Amino acid sequence: MNYGWPGNVRELENLVERELIRHRGGQLRFDSLLPGKRGGEAQPVAEGKGGGPINLDEAMSLHIGKVLKITKGKIHGPGGAAELLGINPNTLRWRMRKLGIMYGRVKK
Repeated sequence: MNYGWPGNVRELENLVERELIRHRGGQLRFDSLLPGKRGGEAQPVAEGKGGGPINLDEAMSLHIGKVLKITKGKIHGPGGAAELLGINPNTLRWRMRKLGIMYGRVKK
């Protein structure tokens, strides 16, 4: 309540949703998500095959893959990947096709 949130309400909702996913059933701790709470530690940059930072498409693909593992491949509906990511299921399917992530009938 005392933290001066720098973003808009949608960003705050996304932050809370991510924290709920990270700590299912446990106490919510925003220290790893809010810079300045613990000395402002920066999040490490994901590294690609060459040791340098990965591009945005690779990062998005990895993140979508992790969420799909959490949801056991479920894309839409309650508890689906689209809901957890905060996007429309059709948008998620479009991104998955764009990134070459196989799903559903296409996967078989």
